Amino acid sequence: MRPRLALVIPTYNEAANLPRLLRRLHRALVEAGACIEVIVVDDGSPDGTAAVAERMAPTLRPAIELRLLQRGAKRGLSSAVIEGWAAADAQIPFLGVMDADLSHPPELVPVLLEALQQGATQVAIASRNVPGGGVLGWGMGRRATSWGATLLARPLTMVRDPMSGYFLFDRTLLRGRFLQPVGYKVLLELLVRARPARVVEVPFLFADRTAGASKLGARLYLTYLRHLCGLYGARMRLLGQAGRFVLVGALGVVVNLALLWGLVLLGVAPLPAAVGAFALAVSCNFALHRTWTFEPTGSGRRYLHGFLRQYGRYVGGSVLALGLNLLVLALLLQGGLALLPSQIAAIGSATGVNYALARGWGFLSG
Repeated sequence: MRPRLALVIPTYNEAANLPRLLRRLHRALVEAGACIEVIVVDDGSPDGTAAVAERMAPTLRPAIELRLLQRGAKRGLSSAVIEGWAAADAQIPFLGVMDADLSHPPELVPVLLEALQQGATQVAIASRNVPGGGVLGWGMGRRATSWGATLLARPLTMVRDPMSGYFLFDRTLLRGRFLQPVGYKVLLELLVRARPARVVEVPFLFADRTAGASKLGARLYLTYLRHLCGLYGARMRLLGQAGRFVLVGALGVVVNLALLWGLVLLGVAPLPAAVGAFALAVSCNFALHRTWTFEPTGSGRRYLHGFLRQYGRYVGGSVLALGLNLLVLALLLQGGLALLPSQIAAIGSATGVNYALARGWGFLSG
């Protein structure tokens, strides 16, 4: 029987946990009648983890074909996972990863593999955040940190547990794609860059390691934030110029409405308040459009001249848009509509005009 799955297990000082993990995984695979390739990627563990893997390899056949990939130094979990996948047998259709510390129950591997083999999904995730899943032994601080990390990733994917480190997927998702995760959230990288059409989440209970020391720390959390920024940047670049313009405009709407409401609360009449709010939003939007939406080129004195000319054109176009904004606002207020919905409608009516002027006359015309 040929292996259907190449499962990467990154290790660093896991000599105490690896034997129990492999024995439990072997038992589960034998009961399910499955055969997989396991690739232990060890980052030079001083506790003899690599020797443990080599010693156990012959005892696990035929359910597990165990291979050891040794790296000379500790180079990070995500790179270990990527290298392990790259080293997998090219004929194996499914790839996966799980931790070596027994926080991931190996008995779930046949269940996840079966979901892939049935063809109903491209990614099978062991999830803590679906009914039946959860965590054991976590304090409030760690729960809050995990919840916050998941919330920050929510605009990128609707998967309930994109932070999971235990998942299998169809190898074809990597075709023509280069994953470049930073830190340890490889699943989030896969979901954002490969954009699988079908994902299934299988519940499991995450339990803290029973031996050894945790690899988590403040540095990894900061790395996650850096990774998240990169993924948001990649997703935004896919929007295209018009999409970026609208996104910047949406931010300008928030600035506009916040200032408008504040000025009105201070006693400024609605129309003058709208002028002040619009002026600040225009300046913020120009800065973002200049550096991101329309990607300026040049440097030095020529760059400064282009900057000033474009700023003047953008303000001129925005003044025309402001005139349309105020006209629509005044008409809607006279019609009895409330201030905030009137301003939202007015901003919307001016956005198309503003983009056409910015693109054809402000930025792209030099």
